Amino acid sequence: MRARVTKSIVFLLLFGLCGCSSSLNERRIEAAVGKAFEKLQAEGKLRSGATVKVKGVQEVPAQNEAKADLDLSNAVFEVADPLSGQWEVGPGGYGGQMRYSKKGIRIESATALLKRYTNGKWILESIDTHSYELGVIKVDLELN
Repeated sequence: MRARVTKSIVFLLLFGLCGCSSSLNERRIEAAVGKAFEKLQAEGKLRSGATVKVKGVQEVPAQNEAKADLDLSNAVFEVADPLSGQWEVGPGGYGGQMRYSKKGIRIESATALLKRYTNGKWILESIDTHSYELGVIKVDLELN
């Protein structure tokens, strides 16, 4: 009986207090994705009003990784439209550059890719939009 109690205490110390697997939850992921969205809005890459809801989290403990399936609402990403290019002539008629207008791409679902370090910290590494135009958006935000 004493050995069983000792094993239980060791298990709790290793997995309960380090904040490992049990500390990853939907609320923390939604908050981190929300921060990423705020940053993208400030950079002009996402229109305001986007919200996120985590459908579920799939952990891979052996690789210290996790994936979270996301439902997005009002997520319209801004990308340059390669078909809208217009040549702007530089000063004095020399040089110049192509100017592209932006178009909005609505994304309704995505996947958050997370990794865990040995100190127990989870990092939102990127958001995979499953879109040809957007692809994977690098984030690198620590989950609070």
